[in-house]
Amino acid sequence: MKYSILFFLILLFSFSRSQYFTGLEIDSIETNSAAYEGDLYLDTVNKQYYIGLSHGKLGKVFPYGSSVCDLLKPSINDKTYKSGISSTTDLTLTGYNFTGSSLTVSISGVTINNTTIVNNTEVIVNITTAATTDTVDIVISNSCGSDTITDGLQILNSTWKDLRLGGDAFTTGNGAGNDIRYRTGMNVVRNANGMYFTGSNPWQSWVKFESCQFTRGSGTTVEWIFSHDNTFMIGIGGLTTDENSNAQYIQGAVLSYFNGTANYWGLYGSSPTNGTNWNQGSGQAITSNTVYKLKIENDGSSGNDITLYQLPSANPADWDDESTVIHTITSTNANTQTPLVPFIIPRNSVNNYFIALKVL
Repeated sequence: MKYSILFFLILLFSFSRSQYFTGLEIDSIETNSAAYEGDLYLDTVNKQYYIGLSHGKLGKVFPYGSSVCDLLKPSINDKTYKSGISSTTDLTLTGYNFTGSSLTVSISGVTINNTTIVNNTEVIVNITTAATTDTVDIVISNSCGSDTITDGLQILNSTWKDLRLGGDAFTTGNGAGNDIRYRTGMNVVRNANGMYFTGSNPWQSWVKFESCQFTRGSGTTVEWIFSHDNTFMIGIGGLTTDENSNAQYIQGAVLSYFNGTANYWGLYGSSPTNGTNWNQGSGQAITSNTVYKLKIENDGSSGNDITLYQLPSANPADWDDESTVIHTITSTNANTQTPLVPFIIPRNSVNNYFIALKVL
């Protein structure tokens, strides 16, 4: 593309006649269709070049004093990205002019493992962060210049919360102020396999991880590690819901619905407001008593992916593994409630094990 533009400009200046005008004179030529085809017209007031067209009108070419590089300099869309400390992850950067062998991405204090140019408007950068929290700029450059997202990457001390017996400490119960709060009449049990809940069925149960609350629109990703042998829903819900409802699946914001032992049905929840039924069927065969990871990107809001992975084991060393993708759903959920929390409808099952949780 660069060479095509350069060739065009060479032809333009080689065979055109340049003329100088004020802004008012340019307006008059345009109004009266008085331009000569192929001639260049420079608006010396507004510093803008035009070219005469066959019907007497003027076409904008490029600003006076600009160069080919001004047309090819990269521009990056403003967005805040997040990563944990000492972690490897992909950042998908969007903008334009992401082409050419000279394209580079730099992030202070972060290792760039590889950069993949998807197309002119998208670049995927695989990074590894250091062991300390930080907020740093993202800079994208080519031979014509650079563009920066100031404070574009937040490196956070967010690690997996181990829900198994002997894992992270939580306060639990129905009362306000507990880290994990659930419906009156329910109980929580932790063993070596994970955390499970009893005491409420079929769709009355709810569990909110209130110490992990976050604000909608902050780019938060929620990840769950679990295994199951019965029906349940898991995902994200509002901090404030109708906790007495017997249809908690329309109180959660966006929930993945595992129907029985062998079917990932799709998504349930509420949209655009709590209590307004919303669902998005998809259908994927799964296996009971298998360790899975569910990753909900950017609040699970419309246009963002919710991906189910199968893990090699329940060992913490495998929790970040994303090599085996089982199913991805791009959400259409338009719930606007905030703040949000990790949310489960566990039903009354002693073998639906919730192993770990990460909010980043």
